[in-house]
Amino acid sequence: MARLTSSSRPNFWRPPRVNRIMFCLFFGILFFPLLLPFLILRFILKLVFGLLMIPFVLMMVLFAVAMAVLGVMFALAMPLLPFVLIALAIWAITRHSRAATLYPG
Repeated sequence: MARLTSSSRPNFWRPPRVNRIMFCLFFGILFFPLLLPFLILRFILKLVFGLLMIPFVLMMVLFAVAMAVLGVMFALAMPLLPFVLIALAIWAITRHSRAATLYPG
């Protein structure tokens, strides 16, 4: 039968001397003033990039909406295409007949 595994740290028979949460908190407070300018710079760069991308995103959204509307219109108009072709053929035949040329307009 296999040995049961545990979630405790292997190879350590006693707990660490330093509390991990306090260690991270101490060095976080210690190095925060050094990291603050880089965090501000990252925020400013993200803000500028976001503001520069807004027009391009809006153009893509408008293009996508226009393509969707054209697709829906095309899908709705396709069943009417045979009737349009028949009407176009009748119009072409009657347009060039003698009866049509007797009465101008």
